[in-house]
Amino acid sequence: MSKKTVSQPPFDIKAMVQGLLAPFHGNQEWFDEQYKRWGETDVSRWLREFKTVGVFVPRQTGRTRALAQIFSLVEETIFIVPNLPAKDALISNCSNQNPDFIGYPRVPVERKRVVTPYELKRSILYRKNGKPDPIPPAKLIIIDDASYFFGNMKYTQFYDWLAERGGHDQVILRAN
Repeated sequence: MSKKTVSQPPFDIKAMVQGLLAPFHGNQEWFDEQYKRWGETDVSRWLREFKTVGVFVPRQTGRTRALAQIFSLVEETIFIVPNLPAKDALISNCSNQNPDFIGYPRVPVERKRVVTPYELKRSILYRKNGKPDPIPPAKLIIIDDASYFFGNMKYTQFYDWLAERGGHDQVILRAN
């Protein structure tokens, strides 16, 4: 019996990132109009309604690997992972030269840019208490397993945190 192999379709991660982010940069006049209507009064709602992209990817298909590639391409990015083992695995897979981790970008990852829900809640408390935010500012926020993340954190709490720290010029990529 011969082993059946499945060929992978061509996957251009840079084209995918550009395609996902193009609507946010291509129609500036429309965005300016919407911002005047919504963003000046409620930045949290502006981010939630106009600056969030949702992607649904089946399980076990390389979602985290693809998100890691996006993470490596865009500077000033925060990558939110479900838990500490996932954080450690992502950092290890990106920095390790182990051939078993095919498809992960080989880039040094700043530990503070990979965040768990617990660390994000701690950051919110720090801000409320007037302490410096341990999570650096970002233009792109990637949420891996967003359904799990928002099961542990309220939408309003998350988007208010984003609005307070980064303003209206952020893009949120939610992947389930």
